[in-house]
Amino acid sequence: MADYKREHWVELYKAALLELDDNNLASCIERASLAVQQRLQELIGKGGNNEEERQALADAAWALRALSKPERVSARKT
Repeated sequence: MADYKREHWVELYKAALLELDDNNLASCIERASLAVQQRLQELIGKGGNNEEERQALADAAWALRALSKPERVSARKT
């Protein structure tokens, strides 16, 4: 099994989670979301045993959606 934690999408995902500047947050989320979707498409094309990474991708996609919600951003400002 490949070590997915070194994949580019993981770096972008972590960067979005750690972004403190609200002016940069939306673009970080967008880049990470795109990378997550692209990687998922790659895995679908490959087949094989990659369930662990697929679950990590699903979790990341969920977290990025939650992070992008307006109420989440406004809560950071208080």
